[in-house]
Amino acid sequence: MKECQICANKKFRFLFKKNGFIFEKCRHCGFIRINPQPTDAQLDQIYNSSYFSNWGGSEKIFKAMKEKTFSYLLSFLPNMTKPSALLDIGAATGILMELAQNMGYDAYGIEAAKDGAQTIKEKFGASKIFSGYFDENFNTNIFPSFDVIVMSDLLEHVKDPNLVLDKAYEMLKKDGYLLITTPDTSSLSCHILGKNWNHFSTEHLFYFSRKNISQILIKHKFCPKFIKPLPKFFNIAYLSAMLNFNKSFINKCFRLLFSLCPKFLKFYCLKLKTGQMMILSQKAAK
Repeated sequence: MKECQICANKKFRFLFKKNGFIFEKCRHCGFIRINPQPTDAQLDQIYNSSYFSNWGGSEKIFKAMKEKTFSYLLSFLPNMTKPSALLDIGAATGILMELAQNMGYDAYGIEAAKDGAQTIKEKFGASKIFSGYFDENFNTNIFPSFDVIVMSDLLEHVKDPNLVLDKAYEMLKKDGYLLITTPDTSSLSCHILGKNWNHFSTEHLFYFSRKNISQILIKHKFCPKFIKPLPKFFNIAYLSAMLNFNKSFINKCFRLLFSLCPKFLKFYCLKLKTGQMMILSQKAAK
């Protein structure tokens, strides 16, 4: 990779090395990326059948908190006055799709992880899910046009954000909406934690700030309506499962503390800011 995917500037500066990968930052727009990117084999190893164990293992642990986060997110969509179709790209196990369906949307999904796609197929039927990557090989004609496309925690994972935004534009109806959530490099937590920011991970290939996410959306004929911090909901059962991925002494102390927590409190959801943002944009005329 040479040119910046947002501003086409060729000058980047080294930020740090983490997990064997180099993180660099565009000197012009502040866009951060991993360069060179992980190989397909390395990414496939991350997105294996145990990928959703990062959500806490069983659906019982993560479903309630995901429902609260996604309900909060979907509440910012404009009210639709007619039957509307919604596409969730990176649909995981279909929790957001279920909520959208309950709101009256005709919900569809795209999911690369085979286990997640199979779960969605069982919930909604084969016609509502595409199992695979949303990349240059994806045929946009397999689905109808959409009033809303959601990319929740997706854009940082894709190999070509410009291609993804072009395809999303193509799949949206006139005046349709694109709702994105992604880590925010202009957040306070990113500035404080630096390379230890939890969002700086191998599967996250690209990192946006509030300013440059607007730039890339405008570049692809989207009109940003708002950019807001995105709080997420977590329960103690999930936080305890997450601590198992890091065996530090502090995490062991927290796991011990969580183990003493009464069972009825382990699934109580806490609303926390984690350095992410949500962006609602509308399709503009070309």
